[in-house]
Amino acid sequence: MMTPLTAADGHSFECWMAQAQGEARGGIVILQEIFGITDQLKGVAARYAALGNNVAIPALFDRQERGTVVPFDKGAIGRELMLAAKLDETMADVAATIDALRA
Repeated sequence: MMTPLTAADGHSFECWMAQAQGEARGGIVILQEIFGITDQLKGVAARYAALGNNVAIPALFDRQERGTVVPFDKGAIGRELMLAAKLDETMADVAATIDALRA
């Protein structure tokens, strides 16, 4: 399910979270491709959760365009969003995602 998270710089973003079935063995962060958080990635998260892992997929495009999912045949749009991303901001979102898994 989508869960709101906040990075250290105050940016609020969404994160797809899949809870482990049974006792959690660990946590996995999956980073989206240029297409955003697609149904395919949600399926990957569900499979890892079924194996006993808590899984999180941060919406890394939320800083550019909240809630973006790019169709597979429109990859140029995703590439533009990726190139507009700033590494330090992306890493802040990833760090907040890791913190959420550890909580």
